[in-house]
Amino acid sequence: MKPEHITPSRFTIESLENLKKCERGYQAHCCDQRIRFLESETKRTFVELGLIVLFVEENELWKELCDDDGNPYRSSDHWVTEACPSSRSHAFAAKAAVKVFRENNLPIEQVERIPQKNIKHLKELSTSVMHNPEVLKQAETLPELEFVQAIQKSHPDQLRETTVPLRLNPTCSQRAIYDKVFQQAAVIYETNSREELLEYILQEWAESHVEERAEAANA
Repeated sequence: MKPEHITPSRFTIESLENLKKCERGYQAHCCDQRIRFLESETKRTFVELGLIVLFVEENELWKELCDDDGNPYRSSDHWVTEACPSSRSHAFAAKAAVKVFRENNLPIEQVERIPQKNIKHLKELSTSVMHNPEVLKQAETLPELEFVQAIQKSHPDQLRETTVPLRLNPTCSQRAIYDKVFQQAAVIYETNSREELLEYILQEWAESHVEERAEAANA
């Protein structure tokens, strides 16, 4: 049985245990609706955070507040740092994004449907491209890498080269090898940027192997 509507209340171990008493299809749809609700809330929360921080900053409401020791805040940034210390970079990013979209007259209701990872790229675009219905649809539905690739293909002059996370989980011994190689490469290539070092190392490896293959083919 598929539920018509589930009140989005918080799931707990107890409520999930009680849910087990229901028909399996109903359980599945309840969980599916709750997950989708949480996903939509995550998007809205980022935009809401930006709206609040920008509102407090522009209206200088931080001047009406004090920290836990009773000291007035020195600035809006000081207030944000104290109010959400574990997510201040998140708050600053949200404020910057909301400000850009407001200046470009992009309805906040549309931005709320876009994942945060795509918001940071959308705000880099020109006003006309940012308002393009196809671009907005892509921003809402595509994973980050695919969205970036779509923009680079249809509007190659819009996005500066962007970073794409590369996640590695080496063992302790593997990490020791990585660090040793990076230290040696840093001296050769005169940079401490691990992204640049990895690029140089891999590029050199690829070029040397191309030469090896060519020599083997001509042998």
